[in-house]
Amino acid sequence: MEEQKRGLQTVREDILRTDELDGMFHQLEGKDEVVAEYKYKSAKREDIKQKVHIHCRMVECLLALLWLFGKRIYEILSLHRKDIRVEADYLYVRFIVQKKPPKKKAGVIGLPSTKRIRLSHPYTKYIITYLNQLSDEPETPLFPGKSQGKNIVQRHVKLCRTLPSGEKETYYKDYEYQKTVKGIMSPEKAWKIVKVLNPKAWTHLFRTSLATNMAEHEATEEELLNWFDWERVETAHTYVKRGTKLTERLSDRNW
Repeated sequence: MEEQKRGLQTVREDILRTDELDGMFHQLEGKDEVVAEYKYKSAKREDIKQKVHIHCRMVECLLALLWLFGKRIYEILSLHRKDIRVEADYLYVRFIVQKKPPKKKAGVIGLPSTKRIRLSHPYTKYIITYLNQLSDEPETPLFPGKSQGKNIVQRHVKLCRTLPSGEKETYYKDYEYQKTVKGIMSPEKAWKIVKVLNPKAWTHLFRTSLATNMAEHEATEEELLNWFDWERVETAHTYVKRGTKLTERLSDRNW
């Protein structure tokens, strides 16, 4: 059993790859629903077991959205039927960005951000299949559940940045998280479902894995900033420096 860590994740050095992802999809193939057992340790280090009901087509859609777009779990769970459309050769998804520094005046968060992916991508089929089972009613939630919503929460986040001198500087920033959408699956349940299918995975791992994969395929800092709706260029640079873009000239050397 993997030990739960702060931030609802486990520790691993590598990222999620398609072979691991395909193994998760394989467990759902040919089934409508799976009842699985989720195990974890309580605060008192006692072993706890819970039953987790998995709607296979819905979870396939969830996994595909996590993998294709790398958005935060609540941004995906908040999606409704009106937020997804097919146009020409693309699948468009309109997300509401949840993590933004508060505005000085209005304090408004929840800015829309639309991303698209080609329909020819092999994982879009899971999204399309599930959409075809849903009602056409625009307000139909993609991932229904019992969530009652939460008020806006502020967190004092410790961050680190590199100064022009090369020195590291620690600073703090407040973020707002508005989780007020009702009747959707909770992030905790989504996390449990992912854990049941792959004990070495968690929901945010999809986000970091996609960023790493994009960097490995020579994504620029600007591209990563726009795709993941990040505020800080330092975040994008963290991934780019691990990828191939910054060493492209050296890779083509003949000396």
